Amino acid sequence: MSENSNNMSDNSNNTEMVMPKVQISKMMHSAVGSYLEPGSEAIHQINTAWWIDETRLNIEPRWQSVEGRLLQATQMAALRPSTLSKSIVHGILGLSPSEPLPEFSNRSSMNIMLWNCRGAGNKIFCKNFKEIVRTHRPDVVALFETKVMFSSMGLFFNNLGYTTSTIVDPMGRVGGIWLIWNPTQVSVNAFVANQQVIQATVQMKDYED
Repeated sequence: MSENSNNMSDNSNNTEMVMPKVQISKMMHSAVGSYLEPGSEAIHQINTAWWIDETRLNIEPRWQSVEGRLLQATQMAALRPSTLSKSIVHGILGLSPSEPLPEFSNRSSMNIMLWNCRGAGNKIFCKNFKEIVRTHRPDVVALFETKVMFSSMGLFFNNLGYTTSTIVDPMGRVGGIWLIWNPTQVSVNAFVANQQVIQATVQMKDYED
């Protein structure tokens, strides 16, 4: 996304953080709008057609009166017109303009979360991670800049269902990449793991790797 209202803060500080309420916004191609109460926050989880590669979230710098309530408007839309996006995908797949694009009806049944958490292992991280898992139930999670050893987490991830992992621990207090997953939902095979990157294939029933 070009803009997103969900900006994870640095968890290495001691400031108490409260996860915002979740505002689910289903979007295919045409813009979708929603409204926020004054002073509220929201995580916008956008479900788009698979051939849309970029979307934009606009938060209006003004308040609107809706049925007597003062609300702030948000709007999401694809950055490219539908015809242009489809034309680009047709070219990538080697299809003629008259051929239909393939359907991936179950594409949204696998959730992958990537989080530059900038510090794991403290109470703030653990609290927010539990809330994210409760809300979004990701099958695969990649955590970056963990800054602590994975062993210091004990059974924290196991108790949330992430019992399998590929780990690159930090060098001192620098770096760290943890790739964890729920083996009842997906199978992950990591074939490169170093301080800069983990490369892996993810396999799930009814999906290609």
